[in-house]
Amino acid sequence: MSASRQEQIKHLTEHHQAIKAKADQLFYYSEGEDLRKRENKKGGWSLLEVIFHVNCVNAYYLDQMTGAGASRNNGAAKPYPYSLVGKLLLRSLRELDEEARPGKGRRFKSPRKVDPHYLQKKGIAVSEQVVFRDFLRDWEQMGEYLQQLPLSPLEDKRVRTLLPIVSINQAETLELLLKHTYHHLLQAERILKA
Repeated sequence: MSASRQEQIKHLTEHHQAIKAKADQLFYYSEGEDLRKRENKKGGWSLLEVIFHVNCVNAYYLDQMTGAGASRNNGAAKPYPYSLVGKLLLRSLRELDEEARPGKGRRFKSPRKVDPHYLQKKGIAVSEQVVFRDFLRDWEQMGEYLQQLPLSPLEDKRVRTLLPIVSINQAETLELLLKHTYHHLLQAERILKA
């Protein structure tokens, strides 16, 4: 049995708030040297690069989102649907979180347009102030879209994924961004503890 639209929205809103609290806990007292810590593996990202990657992914998707548009009366009761691609992407992130142990679980190579090492080689600087400013800005924007979900037809509007010729709806995109951010906050937590 699928959850109602209100239950879906409540879950996403609670997840959004919990992730923000986790980010605050991880980064509030972090200093420059903490942010430069790297994963203990060849080609591993620093904590700052992890957040930069999250920002790149968020920017890619949020830039395509168009907002609420016209509301509809029947939208409040109907759960938003999941596409096959959306289900697969969300399931892959859930599997990653459940297996969030170094060296375990499935690994995915980030596409170049969101890979911090590749972008830095292309001349894009990763600045602490800019990275965290962008993280907070994107977080606020996701919160605004979550507030629009109750009556907005976000599931009717499509967003291109980082995978060529594949798209998902905007409601799925919000859930994907939340799960992706949470996955990388777990990665950042492992880096800080190492």
